[in-house]
Amino acid sequence: MKKIDFNNFLNKPVFIKLWNDSELYKGYLIKINTKPEQYRILPFEYNSTNYNIIFSKSDVEWLQTKYNIRYLVNDFILTRKEKQLYLQNKVMN
Repeated sequence: MKKIDFNNFLNKPVFIKLWNDSELYKGYLIKINTKPEQYRILPFEYNSTNYNIIFSKSDVEWLQTKYNIRYLVNDFILTRKEKQLYLQNKVMN
């Protein structure tokens, strides 16, 4: 498993998708704490369900796919355990 360099994502737009939700949310990845390292999704639309997602580096698993998807697999703040989330580095217009 590869370590993820969150600096590639920090303060940049990312796409966020909940595992059981077909909607794709757009937001920024921001760091909220240094020790322990914690990150938060800051959504573009505050009525979306992802405004409260906070996670740490250890929550993330690297899965090498053709889309370079990072999966967040722990049960951080999400209400249902089977939900997962991915960040995808894409150019947004």
